[in-house]
Amino acid sequence: MDTEGHVVGQHVPASITGWPWPRSLDELGRLSWIPVETELQAQRWDALMDEEHFLGAGPLVGRRLRYLVRSSRYGDIAAFSFSAAAWRLQPRDAFIPRSLIGTLTY
Repeated sequence: MDTEGHVVGQHVPASITGWPWPRSLDELGRLSWIPVETELQAQRWDALMDEEHFLGAGPLVGRRLRYLVRSSRYGDIAAFSFSAAAWRLQPRDAFIPRSLIGTLTY
């Protein structure tokens, strides 16, 4: 538990609890950006993605960076990642005619 009596790392999906969105960032307390480095953090990241993202945790291709965002009041509130595949799209993007940029749907 943290200094305010909240369980650190606990996550209950907003879709289940109807958790009210804070009206300001101040209501979240202190936010920490935590690199996923341990197996427990990886399990927590996967759980957040499976529960809240429409594609789930999915496979991340190649090298990746994963992070948890932790609120001092609510525990883990977000998860995000960067994957090597996103860093290697320049040749593809150079091939797509400029007139089509913005009209493509993935």
